[in-house]
Amino acid sequence: MPPHRIPYSVTLFVPPCLNTPDPLSPPATFTIQSVAPPAGLRLVNRAPDAVWIAWDQVPGAARYLVYRGDLADPVAVTSETAYKLAGLTPETAYTVGVVAELPDGNRSAPAQLEVKTLAAPETAAPGELVATAGAYLNDALPGMLVLFGAGAAFIIARAARTPFARFLFTRWLR
Repeated sequence: MPPHRIPYSVTLFVPPCLNTPDPLSPPATFTIQSVAPPAGLRLVNRAPDAVWIAWDQVPGAARYLVYRGDLADPVAVTSETAYKLAGLTPETAYTVGVVAELPDGNRSAPAQLEVKTLAAPETAAPGELVATAGAYLNDALPGMLVLFGAGAAFIIARAARTPFARFLFTRWLR
């Protein structure tokens, strides 16, 4: 949505101390440019300690102010249309706001979004890791023995300077 240009007409009064015959000055016309809030504010990705947000570009905006919680102080100022809010608490809801700012300093109303970080991943004690790895050992052991045997045969063949294939087949067939 483009910025809106709203014409205003204002009549200024000149103080009587300036000795002018007409107390009214000619009308002055000026334009106030309002800024539409960023549209399409959305959650792009989230983690236990961060959220990624994005929004549509506002025509004429020089930069964007990103807020977390209240709109008192921005946590970031960016010219991009995406931002990563980091350092957040796991499994916590946040209100995120984005305000567009024109080069003249005129700002839009905030676009706001409720986001929630993911829960922190579960950590396993070292004993649990050993128990889990042990469960897979029975499945992996036969393959590990085959690889170990082939590797040992290759090392022996190299040490004897015999071609590997000839070593495997000719030595065992005699």
